[in-house]
Amino acid sequence: MSVVKELPKGYAKQGTVLTIGVFDGVHLGHLYLIDSLKSMGATQKKKTGIITFIKHPATIVNPQFEPQYLTTLKQKLNLLSNTGVDFVAPINFDHDLSILEVEDFIKILIDHMGMAGLVIGPDFKMGKNRLGDVNKLIGLGQKYGFSVKVIDSIEQQGRSIRSTTIRDLALQGKVDDIGNFLGRPFSITGTVIPGLKRGREIGYPTANLEQPHEMLTPGDGIYATKTFVTGSNDLTNLISTTSIGTNPTFKEGNRTVECHILDFNGDIYGKELRLEFHSRIRPELKFNTVDDLVTQMEDDLRQTRLLLSEISDRQQSKRTI
Repeated sequence: MSVVKELPKGYAKQGTVLTIGVFDGVHLGHLYLIDSLKSMGATQKKKTGIITFIKHPATIVNPQFEPQYLTTLKQKLNLLSNTGVDFVAPINFDHDLSILEVEDFIKILIDHMGMAGLVIGPDFKMGKNRLGDVNKLIGLGQKYGFSVKVIDSIEQQGRSIRSTTIRDLALQGKVDDIGNFLGRPFSITGTVIPGLKRGREIGYPTANLEQPHEMLTPGDGIYATKTFVTGSNDLTNLISTTSIGTNPTFKEGNRTVECHILDFNGDIYGKELRLEFHSRIRPELKFNTVDDLVTQMEDDLRQTRLLLSEISDRQQSKRTI
């Protein structure tokens, strides 16, 4: 089956300790689990590996499921690779894998990867009908001679650090809190496309961002952001103000992501941008006149400079302690 071909070669004799999951967002909970994986690998003197999925398994099991990913596949693989494990193996979760009994999948990992240990969270489930829960896997470990380590979830601000928690915060516009769960600012990536040029007409041109439909977009509002142009060493860490919503002042109706980069007038049409969300300034509002909107936008830009300056000062202070 395809999963056998997708697993990396050459580890069967050396032996591995593995973890398996979607790992969307690669948040602090994931990193805590991966640290335990590396500790197990060092103790057992085995290679450490992460098996992740190119697409969310739920998209195969339930065709009506619409994912809202926190990270693109490329971002996820980069983040996982930077954790210091020996390998990251992205595999396709297809129909054949969805109906594979958990014991058969475990035997594949033993035969082709020399799996000697498995690190999982307390709610982990795998295999056909998700019958491979913690107790089932511990039993299989005893049967086939591999260890199973169950890592408790960790909490922040009284909430478990989970991808679903981060999605909830983002959809509520609470980007200020997300860094405590991700360990980095929340960001989105998209391509700059032509818009209606409303911003240019009123003196504040914006880059209209088009995201892949399966990616999550934060809740409506005005945000202090930083902009990074993919592939450009010069156009990084640019101060920006981003508006997400339906532009009610102009009664346009379509939901857009529009980013005004301060002190910048370059041509970035067609470029890929990554927007880093640092603080929500205010909700989206409808103004009686365009002049009222412009006055508010000027204040938004002042707030952006102030907020990002304060964040930069705090980060610098932490580095010097």
